[in-house]
Amino acid sequence: MPKLTPKQIAEVADNLVSIARVIGDYIIDHQLSVKGKLGNLHAAILDEASKLYLLSAIEVGKEVHIALDELGDLTIEIQETYEKLSQLKFMLNMATAVLSIGTALAGGDLKAFVEAIKGLKQEINPEDKE
Repeated sequence: MPKLTPKQIAEVADNLVSIARVIGDYIIDHQLSVKGKLGNLHAAILDEASKLYLLSAIEVGKEVHIALDELGDLTIEIQETYEKLSQLKFMLNMATAVLSIGTALAGGDLKAFVEAIKGLKQEINPEDKE
């Protein structure tokens, strides 16, 4: 038998409360004792409805806990991906700086060569402002 969802459990509890309401109305309309068979049935149905509401809330809590665990796992994956992308960006910037040095050397442009060296130095140590 498939397991009920928290929403389905709450719906069953709602239905039990509706049944208990009808029984309670019958007891009142016919001025019956709440300690008789119908009164006991009324109390038992309400008790079962309360248990089902509690079970529904527990199941919702479990689902929330599972979702939070999954969110934590996703957060870690996102952080790891970001770190990998940051490393890739650094490597691309380094390659671009080295290529700039090579281009300056090939072109015989001493000023561009010095600037490319400064650019590479800046990529390696961004805090160094020289």
